[in-house]
Amino acid sequence: SQLVGRTTVCSNPRPSVLDFNLPSITIPNLNEEVTLTRTLTNVGPLNSVYRVAVEPPLGVQVTVTPETLVFDSTTKRVSFKVRVSTTHKINTGYYFGSLTW
Repeated sequence: SQLVGRTTVCSNPRPSVLDFNLPSITIPNLNEEVTLTRTLTNVGPLNSVYRVAVEPPLGVQVTVTPETLVFDSTTKRVSFKVRVSTTHKINTGYYFGSLTW
C-alpha cells in the first residue's frame, strides 16, 4: 500500500505457521488435531536410513508417517507427515517434546 500509494488486496491467503518447512514445529492453540508435512534433504551418506524417535509432551499424541526415511542415489529429498492431537481441552501454556531422526 505505501509503495504504490493506494490500498491493495493480496489475492493469496496468509500462510499458516504449520506450512513453513522448518526443523521446529510450532502449533498455536492446539485443541484437537492437526497434520503437517515436512520435507528433508539428505546431507549424510549417500545410502542412509533414518528411523523416527518421538517424545511427545504429556497429553499430546504424535504420529509420524512414514516412520522410516530411506535415501539413496536417486532419492535426495523425502517428505513425511506429522499428526498431532491432544487431550487438553484448554491450552494455557507451552508444551515441548521432540521428534528426532
